[in-house]
Amino acid sequence: MAARRRHPGGRRWHPDDHSRYLTGLAAGVGDGSAELVWAVMLAGITECGIPAMSLTDNGTVYTGRLRGYEAAFEINLRSVGTRTINSARITPRPAAKSNDSGRP
Repeated sequence: MAARRRHPGGRRWHPDDHSRYLTGLAAGVGDGSAELVWAVMLAGITECGIPAMSLTDNGTVYTGRLRGYEAAFEINLRSVGTRTINSARITPRPAAKSNDSGRP
C-alpha cells in the first residue's frame, strides 16, 4: 500500500468544505471527456489564475497513474506548472446493519 501524501510539515492533506470553490461546471454525455474536463479547468484558470496544485479522484479522465499512462489532464496541468495529486484509493465498506428492527 502506498504511503499517504503528507504536507511538508508532516501533516496529512485534509481538504474541507470551506476551502473548496467551484470555478466551473459543465455537463457532458456519459462520464465526460478529456476535452470537456480541460475546457472547464481552463475556464477556472481564466477566472482565478493557475493553481499551484490540483486534487482529483482517480478517474481515467484525470489520471492514468494506476493504469500505467499519463492522462491528457495531467500533461496539460504540468505544462502550466500545476502539481497534480490524486485521492487515495478507498475500498467502500458496507453500511452497518442495526438489530433494532424488532424492538418497539
